[in-house]
Amino acid sequence: MDFVETIASQIPDLKTLRNFAALFPDVTRLYSFEVLPSGNSKKLLLFFGEIYYITEFDDGVKVVESARWDGVKNGVYRELNENGVITREGRYLNGKEQGFWKTHDDEEGIYNEGNYDKGIITGIWLDRYENGQIRRQSSYRNGKWEGTFITYDREGNITSMADYFNNLLV
Repeated sequence: MDFVETIASQIPDLKTLRNFAALFPDVTRLYSFEVLPSGNSKKLLLFFGEIYYITEFDDGVKVVESARWDGVKNGVYRELNENGVITREGRYLNGKEQGFWKTHDDEEGIYNEGNYDKGIITGIWLDRYENGQIRRQSSYRNGKWEGTFITYDREGNITSMADYFNNLLV
């Protein structure tokens, strides 16, 4: 867990947040704290010059985002479950996923990782088993399946291969 995730998982309420901010006045500043109509709370913090929005939902899921400009997502995005485990992380640029992203399903332990370019899935994506072994390798170009898809069993043996072009099996 990095610094921001650690702080986000350990700040349960406004009082604790203010106490934390008081301990690190040079690097931390509480911008606001509000309770949203559904009962969810939103905390805005500044760490080392970057603004982080921490939203905690009724079901315990927390979302950690960094700077937004004019309401458009820009910067780091992290979604945490009720146990503080990251379920999705990456970066936004002008409101669209950009660069490397990773998702994790803590119930099955399977996660995937790959890249986006201006919100469009691209390049090699890997789906993994809970032990980290690759489950499937897929390839995308401009948001469409393209290239060889390879499926593996839990021991890393290839179980199937298929070639795609422009979203079609070749």
